[in-house]
Amino acid sequence: MEKVNYGCRTNEYYSDIILSTDGTRKYNVIYGQYHRLRDNKVIWKWQCECKGYLVHRRTCKHIKEAQKDYC
Repeated sequence: MEKVNYGCRTNEYYSDIILSTDGTRKYNVIYGQYHRLRDNKVIWKWQCECKGYLVHRRTCKHIKEAQKDYC
């Protein structure tokens, strides 16, 4: 039997829909390239469209949930 090599595609670009804690809203969580203007660099960054992330720019609970499935 020949061994098949598998690769993880989530390390190239990752996107997932995460439900809110009460299950009424869906948030799109993305891990992808982000252009940082202050030093003109392209970095890999987690982003979420929830209000908590947009205001504080920190890792929210939706990002933590998505990171469990990230390879």
